[in-house]
Amino acid sequence: MSTHASKSSARFAHASERWTAGDGALIAAELGLPPGSSVLDVGGGTGVLAEYVAAASGCLVTVLDRDPLAVERASSRSGVTAALGDAAAMPFPDASFDAALFIDAFHHVVDQRSAVRETARVLRPGGLVLVAERDPAYFAAKLTYIYERMIGESVSAHTPEALAEMFRHAGIEGESRMGTGDSYRFVGIRK
Repeated sequence: MSTHASKSSARFAHASERWTAGDGALIAAELGLPPGSSVLDVGGGTGVLAEYVAAASGCLVTVLDRDPLAVERASSRSGVTAALGDAAAMPFPDASFDAALFIDAFHHVVDQRSAVRETARVLRPGGLVLVAERDPAYFAAKLTYIYERMIGESVSAHTPEALAEMFRHAGIEGESRMGTGDSYRFVGIRK
């Protein structure tokens, strides 16, 4: 394993401590899926948030991450399965999931257009997409993205409008809504 991967795992393991059961409950409520539905958490890291979403919703949550150590940790979480892979070439059959999440992860995806196409491919018709990001038009978000680049992370952030348009081109219709501070959520439905 590369030094970058082990440093990245340590950073993301620490960062995942920010998630709470309340965050999982909010995401579960926003998705509104019946128990037993399948949810893909793209870039879900060590699976902390995925476990909270699974507990709050009764859904089966699969974490997809490119870091082997993160996938190993996520695999041990209750209600969570994990797969090693890249968002731009997902290792799942067509129409495998009822919903897909990118929670504070989309800006780290290297090939975003391919990842959006792959998300549309692995979602069932009518499947939901929830993306939570920070708007790079805000100064605090810009500073965060600059810091992430300085520590070696890939970062390509989009305004809410640009993100919605990218998903629209892949057949996922939705809209972005501003949240608190500089955060926003894109919620879309696969046609």
